[in-house]
Amino acid sequence: MTRICQIMECTIGGTRRHVRDLSGGLARRGFDVTLVASAVRDPTFRDDLAALAAEGVDVIELPMVREIRPHLDARHQWRLARLFARERFRVIHTHSSKAGALGRVGARLARVGARIVHTPHTFAFQFADHFSPRRVKFFLGVERLLGQRTDRLVHVSRSEQRDAAAYAIVPEERTVVIPNGIDPGPFATADGARVRAELGIGPGTRLVGTVGLLNAAKGHADLIDAAARLREAGEDAVFVIAGDGELRGALEERIAALGLAGTVRLLGYRTDVPEVVAALDLFVLPSLWEGLPYVVIEAMAAGKAVVATDVNGSRDLVEDGVTGRLVPPSEPAALAAAAGALLRDDAARARLGEEGRRRAAASYSVDAMLDRYERLYRELIEEGPR
Repeated sequence: MTRICQIMECTIGGTRRHVRDLSGGLARRGFDVTLVASAVRDPTFRDDLAALAAEGVDVIELPMVREIRPHLDARHQWRLARLFARERFRVIHTHSSKAGALGRVGARLARVGARIVHTPHTFAFQFADHFSPRRVKFFLGVERLLGQRTDRLVHVSRSEQRDAAAYAIVPEERTVVIPNGIDPGPFATADGARVRAELGIGPGTRLVGTVGLLNAAKGHADLIDAAARLREAGEDAVFVIAGDGELRGALEERIAALGLAGTVRLLGYRTDVPEVVAALDLFVLPSLWEGLPYVVIEAMAAGKAVVATDVNGSRDLVEDGVTGRLVPPSEPAALAAAAGALLRDDAARARLGEEGRRRAAASYSVDAMLDRYERLYRELIEEGPR
């Protein structure tokens, strides 16, 4: 069997789901898969690890942390190097910044002939609003240095690939796009009646919503501001945000300050996301940045028209006027205008939603994603060491 090692520190959001689907899917297809992962950020990830182990994945928990911790990072790097030297994987695939650095340097130290693949899930140096210019420059330099030993840089969207090309991380011929994929079945068949009844939303009230971690990347404050504008314009709609995170308190304060209690509701973490999405009349994703958002694919699979910000990933999925509407990021007025127009036009929402459903089924299934990764790994192995 072909031996593959997946390495990940980031155990939240789409990256967690991506690596879980990839590792389990490859194991079911006959690959010998080892997953090295951390559960420091979210101990509930151990439930995923147990499920993957039951599917035949060899799971190794390594307590990597997001922050730069030189002594701890060095210990983890050497542990990875020893693992690589002992196990002789054919492909080592790292995900996100921390695992990408530790894994790729570890492979270099081990002096093994494995092919090296990295998926950034958005580069750290692209978060210019969160880091000093000096730190952004440092992160960019690290990625360029690591890129010299990366056989393939995998982007989850073409817009991310185009954006990254400007930074010259690796030559273009060593980049590839493999979009995220989902099982569309649960979203195509879900019934939202129970959720609407739970929320007390009658058939005459429009329900607008989103799903995701409550963090700065998702732009939830802009959605709250857009809801205030629509209420002032006389729009009879309720807005729901499903998810939890560090910004919950700040968002609750914003809702209260704008007098939106009852109009905007924070639902917290939900295990019934397909039913929540099915309950919506319109799906909105006001993100400030993305890789390729799973939630938009899910909303499309559910036949929902989508209003999203024009950022990497979202612009790959949402074709303006065809599957939804794109608006500039950080502009609540534009978000409100696009959402309001679709809330008033049932036929347009239905048309956009149906085209989204067709595209999600045709292009963004988890099986299609696994096919592309399997083909990539086999091509790299056939090429031999670089």
